[in-house]
Amino acid sequence: VVAADVSFSGGATVQRIRLLDDLDNGGYGGILDNDLIEYYQLLADKGDVQAQVGLGQLHYQGGRGVARDPEQALHYFLQAAESGNAVAMAFLGKIYLEGNSAVKQNNDTAYRYFKKAASLNNPVGQSGLGIMYLQGRGVEKDDKKAFEY
Repeated sequence: VVAADVSFSGGATVQRIRLLDDLDNGGYGGILDNDLIEYYQLLADKGDVQAQVGLGQLHYQGGRGVARDPEQALHYFLQAAESGNAVAMAFLGKIYLEGNSAVKQNNDTAYRYFKKAASLNNPVGQSGLGIMYLQGRGVEKDDKKAFEY
């Protein structure tokens, strides 16, 4: 009975980890298989937060055979952020701080996402707040607060 549940691929959890590792380490010879991307899209659409973050990063950064797609990146990061994922919140802060074809630059929204990410001890959220205070972007310039973050 157990043998029926065993697979050579390691199952959904192992495949999910492989995508995240491959995104970080440049695996698959630089190009991701369309079947693998579709698999992660299916997982993301079913609410898998790690798949949402992975696809958000893939579309945000582009490469590996996938074109940069700010709208898709925003879509996946928003889904993951709604589930409380700090990495997605930090990316949303960065997206709103910079602005792109998917969203207008918005310091208030960037601050909100960085603040949420920082409250979950995310270092990108913390540094994002630090930059905003250092440069006075949407907040009063404050070197002391910038240093605290």
